[in-house]
Amino acid sequence: MKGRLSSFFAGRYGADQLSRFTVLVSWVFIVLTLLTRGRASSLFSALTVVLLVITAARMLSRNHYARSAENQKYLAVKTRVLSKLDSWWKRLSQRRQYRFFRCPGCHVITRV
Repeated sequence: MKGRLSSFFAGRYGADQLSRFTVLVSWVFIVLTLLTRGRASSLFSALTVVLLVITAARMLSRNHYARSAENQKYLAVKTRVLSKLDSWWKRLSQRRQYRFFRCPGCHVITRV
């Protein structure tokens, strides 16, 4: 049995950052399913199933190039979002000492 499983998983893509994120979002949807009732609960449970099926399909895929490209796109978006949140948090923590102005022409934020 162990040999069959290892031969089945040989050459598969496996888990990456995008699949971990989709599993985390699925857990959030499971919690939301438990906290809501009616159509919202059905929607969250359907989204959970869809995300888990997509994640399983990605992890069992043999197309490493396509899965790697998807993961790189996810990481680029994640980096952009985290950098925006980081700059917002820094401005929020410095708002007592400084004023921030955005240039209407080039949209650069200046700290004064």
